[in-house]
Amino acid sequence: MTDLAEQAPSVAVGTPILPLKITPPPVRREEILRHDLQALLTEVRLLPVTVVVAPAGYGKTTLLAQWADQLTQTGAQVAWLGFDTSDQEPALLLTYLIVAIRRLLPTAGEQALRLLQSLDSLKQNWPLVAGALLSNVQRELQSPAILMLDDVHLVSEGPITTELLGYLLRAAPPNLHIVMASRRPLTFAPLPRLRAEGGLLEIGASDLLLQRDEAIELLARVGVVLPDDELDLLLERTGGWMLSVQLAVRTLARQTPEQRRAYLQGLATNQHDLFEYLASEVLGMLPSHLVDRLICTALFGQAIPSLLDEALGVDDSTQLLEQAIDFGLPLTVETDGTSGERVFRFHPLWQRLLADQALLRFDRVFVRELHERFGMTLARHDQIEAALRHLAAAENPAAIAYALREYAWPLIDSPQRESLRNWIE
Repeated sequence: MTDLAEQAPSVAVGTPILPLKITPPPVRREEILRHDLQALLTEVRLLPVTVVVAPAGYGKTTLLAQWADQLTQTGAQVAWLGFDTSDQEPALLLTYLIVAIRRLLPTAGEQALRLLQSLDSLKQNWPLVAGALLSNVQRELQSPAILMLDDVHLVSEGPITTELLGYLLRAAPPNLHIVMASRRPLTFAPLPRLRAEGGLLEIGASDLLLQRDEAIELLARVGVVLPDDELDLLLERTGGWMLSVQLAVRTLARQTPEQRRAYLQGLATNQHDLFEYLASEVLGMLPSHLVDRLICTALFGQAIPSLLDEALGVDDSTQLLEQAIDFGLPLTVETDGTSGERVFRFHPLWQRLLADQALLRFDRVFVRELHERFGMTLARHDQIEAALRHLAAAENPAAIAYALREYAWPLIDSPQRESLRNWIE
């Protein structure tokens, strides 16, 4: 008899099951084992839920794949489900969840699959399917098992995703440990309770940054040994961002020792492969209005909401920057010690990528207008040198002269005098 798990997709959604989505990616030989992160496997096997949340390129999928490989080698049961955007559709989301769990319990979910094929509105009736599935799991799962859900952000906007995955976390038996990876913060209802009870392991972007010894190992695998100062430069310019370091290492492997220092000095501007990846993988998934505002923000050079609002004549910069964080962009938030205002900061490579998009997305006249707005705003807030750089980019000598006359003369005897005199001359 044909397995119901194989029948369900064609009956429910007209799409065949893709085996790669329920199979952990292979661990490649060139990947390094993150020893500190591998050491967390004990907690993964003990705690009900583990979440790994970080922007694109931080190594989330690689980490989960390495965990799955290590767990399988020790005899643990592991099921994998890697989402894509099509899985937001309720029937497909439920189908793949059932098929993934059947990797742990081959006989589980038969009633759930029959309900999936017979129910009319899964947006309302999904609890019947999920309840039948989890009832099977609670009765039949005898030994500890791990269910890994990758790229959860790709289904986060689905009509039943939040409720379904929240229900999964609540109804999973104690011996089913769930690991989720996402570019966006996860807000499923049980997570605050699990956090308060100590039942949640959380791994963020800072935990995934490449450490010095790991960078040395990565370089050694391609036969590169950098002097300490050049290694420092590599980590400083990439910020320890795994994807950026990996791409840089590939380039360094093709260079002579004499070429490497110049390359590392210009690393923030010459990682074309990284920029292309981010443009297609991340920017392509964001709402158009948000991309436009992020480009303006990067061009400004300062993600300070009050200054952005003033320069652009808007009042929603804080809201949009928070939305960017929700979409998984590498923005950090700090509080200004003087004003108490929240200040957002891009990863430097991200800022460069976005700023470079300005002339590709906007016409030259508008870009010059933006620079002029930014320049005059900064001048009013006594950031005269940054203001003059923007006004120079605006190619507006009259605006430069006005800013020097109105804002620079009072500072001519300040520590900024040499720089200002150069502008005046």
